[in-house]
Amino acid sequence: MITLALGIGANTAIFSVVNATLLRPLPFKDPDRIVMAWGYLPKLAHTSDKFPSSAGNYLGLVKQTQTLEELAAFRQWSWQLTHAGDPEQLQGVRVSANFFEALGARPALGQTFTPEQDQEGSAPVAIISHRLWQREFSS
Repeated sequence: MITLALGIGANTAIFSVVNATLLRPLPFKDPDRIVMAWGYLPKLAHTSDKFPSSAGNYLGLVKQTQTLEELAAFRQWSWQLTHAGDPEQLQGVRVSANFFEALGARPALGQTFTPEQDQEGSAPVAIISHRLWQREFSS
C-alpha cells in the first residue's frame, strides 16, 4: 500500500511540473511567435553556449531588424524595499519600455512604461505585483 501511494504521489508531482512547464501554453498573446535571443562568446564556449546580450547589441538589433515585429529586452534584477520596517530583498526584472507590448500583456491596473521612461536619466518607475501592492502598499 505504501509503495502504491508513493508511486501515485511521485507521478502526480512529475505530471504537475511537466504540465506547468511543457504542456500548458504560455499566458501571452501568440506564444508560438515569441523567441529569445542570446549572446554567444566563442572564448567562453566551453562554459556555456548562451550569454545575456549586451545593451549595445540590443540597440543594434532594434535599429537593424526587419523580420521581427517587436524587440524587447529584459534582465533579472533585485532591489531593496526600505519604506517600512526591515528592508526586504525583492526579485524582479528590468525591462525595456515595450516589453509588455511585445508580449501582448497589460497590467491589471495602471499603465505600462512609456518610451520617454526608457531614456537615460529618466525618473525610475516600477510595475509591481498585485501581492506586493496589497501587502506593502495597502492596495
